[in-house]
Amino acid sequence: MARDRTDFADRIRPPAPKGAESTVARLEAALLQVAVLMERQPKFVLIFVRLEAELAAAQEAEVNGPLARAKALRDQRARKDVRRTQRSNVVALAQARS
Repeated sequence: MARDRTDFADRIRPPAPKGAESTVARLEAALLQVAVLMERQPKFVLIFVRLEAELAAAQEAEVNGPLARAKALRDQRARKDVRRTQRSNVVALAQARS
């Protein structure tokens, strides 16, 4: 009796465990390990190229990703608030001298 084949392509992937996300440091370490392996076995070239691409994407996301944009927005808002406070202090000081 033949076994039924199950197609897993339409199933949803479970979430990755915490700490499993690809960070720049982990990708750099993996790239270095594959570079060492490539010296002995050139068949690791495809993995090396893929890791290079993933590292470039991770670095790009670190610089221009949503988290970086959120921090930039927060910093911009903080600078605006500081300038507003400084202006109101100058106005209060000018009114006090009058």
